[in-house]
Amino acid sequence: MTEQDFEPFTYTVSAQVTEPTEDEYEEIIQASRGFIMASSQHQSGLKPFGPDGKPRMLVISAWMAHEGRNLNGDAFVKEELQDVVKNGLFSPPYAGMIDDDHDFTARGYWYKTSFAFDQVAKRWGILATGALWAWRYADLADRLLTDMGNRGLIDVSMSVIAGHTEVTLGYPEARGERTKVLHNPVFFTTSLLSVPPGDKFARGKVAENPGPEEVSNLSKEIAMADTKTELVTAAETSFAEPILPQPMDWQIQSLIFPKTHWERADMCAAWANNHGFLSDDMTETAGGFVFHQRSPDLFVSGSWKVTCVLGTDRDKPYDSMCRIKAVVGNRQANPLDGPAESYKGLEPGIKGPE
Repeated sequence: MTEQDFEPFTYTVSAQVTEPTEDEYEEIIQASRGFIMASSQHQSGLKPFGPDGKPRMLVISAWMAHEGRNLNGDAFVKEELQDVVKNGLFSPPYAGMIDDDHDFTARGYWYKTSFAFDQVAKRWGILATGALWAWRYADLADRLLTDMGNRGLIDVSMSVIAGHTEVTLGYPEARGERTKVLHNPVFFTTSLLSVPPGDKFARGKVAENPGPEEVSNLSKEIAMADTKTELVTAAETSFAEPILPQPMDWQIQSLIFPKTHWERADMCAAWANNHGFLSDDMTETAGGFVFHQRSPDLFVSGSWKVTCVLGTDRDKPYDSMCRIKAVVGNRQANPLDGPAESYKGLEPGIKGPE
């Protein structure tokens, strides 16, 4: 186009100034609040945009959920987590919400998930990628970057509604403990936390205004252990390594059936079998029937305590209403469960059935 081809257009614009009503004034304040915030950040030296000239953003890669049981007593099924991702979890337009300490106020959004094997947790889980509006929530962004600098990771926790739940006392990782299996989960948010998460392997990494390659590396870093170099996805392998007991892993060593509630050992064995416990190693005492589940050598010395499994509150094992007691202890990091060959009584100092 030459200068001769260019013909400028002229517009006549008229305007008037009037005093706004109370409702109009409130609307103006709401609309300008973001601009006031951005302006004040700029004046204080905290620019709302990065060196690339784009709005300041944090990209987050985080493990939001794992198969198995978490510290809250909730559990997910591996195949169901895989189906959730396969069916488009957090894919547009169904982006997930990023909030702070479960306050359900959006600070950003999750836009991608993958079903992958967590080399650190030794479990399959859901790895999510999202973005936080750091230009709007500068204090939160700085907190996350500080956590990254100090610890190399951030804490996260998801919010979910189950299609249906299954409550059991026989979950493999916590027999005798109440476990709620969350079937057909519907995930809504994964929250940024200022406290430790219920899933001890839920964690994330953040990067400010990263490029495409840095975003890809972020997911790989959070997914692999120190000795691994690649992200293992469901497409690459179909098995998971066995889960080893972790520190502070409370497990049942023996079940005690008081004779005040149970007349015969076969009745106790039937209950144990129906609830996922072993029944082939039993000792009869004057006060009850003791079914040994694991060798005491697999537990941390001095960590024993007795809880109530059935009949009353867990912390009232010596209440007359308690129908089944359990001797529990903190498991050592031992990959094998050996038989309770020589163990025919309770740990010294642990009170048996009356």
